[in-house]
Amino acid sequence: AEYGFDRWDAYMMLSQCGIVRLGNFVDPKYTVGTGILKRYLV
Repeated sequence: AEYGFDRWDAYMMLSQCGIVRLGNFVDPKYTVGTGILKRYLV
């Protein structure tokens, strides 16, 4: 809650503006990294 979003607001922002990186595809394990550009947090 560093930026003042509640859970649902953060979910909506990440689903619309988020960046997803997939890596380490080892069946059935995988790694997913997510992020958001800081310009959307100002």
